This record gives sequence, structure tokens and C-alpha cells, in this order.
Amino acid sequence: MAVMHAQYHESPPMTTNTHTQRCAAKAEMRAVLIQCARDRHTITYGDLCIEITAMRLFPRSRALVALLNEIGAEDEANGLPALATLVVRKADGRPGGGYFRGSGMSEGDAEAYWQEQFARVCAAWAMSSQ
Repeated sequence: MAVMHAQYHESPPMTTNTHTQRCAAKAEMRAVLIQCARDRHTITYGDLCIEITAMRLFPRSRALVALLNEIGAEDEANGLPALATLVVRKADGRPGGGYFRGSGMSEGDAEAYWQEQFARVCAAWAMSSQ
């Protein structure tokens, strides 16, 4: 199941980022998420935005959602569990509503699925040298 972080708002203020900035931001994001997986912990959307220096990101922004979705798609294409699983809301420590959108899972099933994916992501990156 592809991880989709679909809830977003406009980034205040709107900025135009170059392809080079987006690529650099995605590489930074992937590195942060890999370290989170190796440390077996989650990161909030806000804290992830703070870690990215190549471009300005905001929680719930279209740019953040797009980068998380791209990373998730790349992970899926490479047979890896989605690193985006590690990104959670500050309020409750769980992924945003878009993570489960379209899955049709009950709340209990969604929680079990997320816990399973969290364990898979951490295990996959704990063994990886990438």
C-alpha cells in the first residue's frame, strides 16, 4: 500500500523552489528518516521541516506532502517499506489522516497496520548500509 500524505495547506508564503532545491531537500529528508528508522523513533512533521535546509518547508504544506509521497513511491518501487511511515503528528504521535486515506481500514486495523509498518521500516534500515 502506497503511503499518501494527502492533507495539505498552502505554505506561507508561497515560494518557488528549483529542481535542484527539491532534489536536495528530498535527499536530506531521506537521510533524516533513515536515521530515525535506525534509532527506532518517529519524527513530527514540524521537526522534519526544521531538519530540511535545502528549501523552506512547513507542516501540511503541499511541498512536504509531495516530497513524502515521492519518497514513499521510491521506497515501494525498491521493495522497501515506506520511510514516510515515521512522520507523525505532534498532537498524537500518529501519521496524518492522508496516511490511511482510501485504505478502508477500521481505526483498530489502521493502528495495527501502522505499528507493523513502523517495525518493518526500522528493521529494514537497521540492516541496511545505505
